[in-house]
Amino acid sequence: MKQIILTLLCACLSCVGCEDQGTDDFDMTYLHGPCHGSCPAFSIHVYSDRSLQYVAIDTIWDRVTNQQIHDLADAFEQCNYFSLKDQYVAVGATDFAGAVTSFRFGGRHKSVNHYFGDPSAPEELRHLYSRINDILNTKQWIGHPVILEFI
Repeated sequence: MKQIILTLLCACLSCVGCEDQGTDDFDMTYLHGPCHGSCPAFSIHVYSDRSLQYVAIDTIWDRVTNQQIHDLADAFEQCNYFSLKDQYVAVGATDFAGAVTSFRFGGRHKSVNHYFGDPSAPEELRHLYSRINDILNTKQWIGHPVILEFI
């Protein structure tokens, strides 16, 4: 069931960032889905105008700095995001969380759907989530650092 939900969310997010958000060519989404346990479920969208929308129980609007935009672009580049598969959703184990990311930069756009129970997902993708959480300081909204559990 969780895999179906993540697939549907990926389909919904695939057009996020496709609309023109301004003159800068940047757009990022990060959806962290629930697990069977205490995993936080939230979404973050960073728009080209440097606004940030965090959605969980409440919706919070914030601004990101040029340095954060640079660091996010660097994080996606370092994991070779545009060469990743569109999805890593094989079920190697159950009850894990998942993430859907989407990134537009330099005239390119891509989305990746990742179920954390898929053992075939590359380590670079897992590192990307940690970098996003660090760069955007997601613990300020969640109340604690995001603990990423993978198979």
